[in-house]
Amino acid sequence: MLSGSKNLLATALLLFSGATSALPNQSETHATPPGPYNMTFITKAINVVNGIRAQHSAQSLAWSIELASAAQAKANACVLSHSGPYGENAYWRWSTPW
Repeated sequence: MLSGSKNLLATALLLFSGATSALPNQSETHATPPGPYNMTFITKAINVVNGIRAQHSAQSLAWSIELASAAQAKANACVLSHSGPYGENAYWRWSTPW
């Protein structure tokens, strides 16, 4: 079983299908994003992850409505295939019982 902070980190990373590296020229912000996003939870999760990333000199992450919407559309379709310009981890495998 994971410790409290590791469990929170694992949960946050799992939910970060809509996170991307923050760019200096990024000017678009969304106070109320479209869709069923819990921005209070997302903000807390991003802050936890960014705190851990800062300890390792890693670049901060920021919420991306565009990536979150693309991920949600993909999840809604539930098709195991690669699509669009974003990286995806789509893998299927099976094994024989013998």
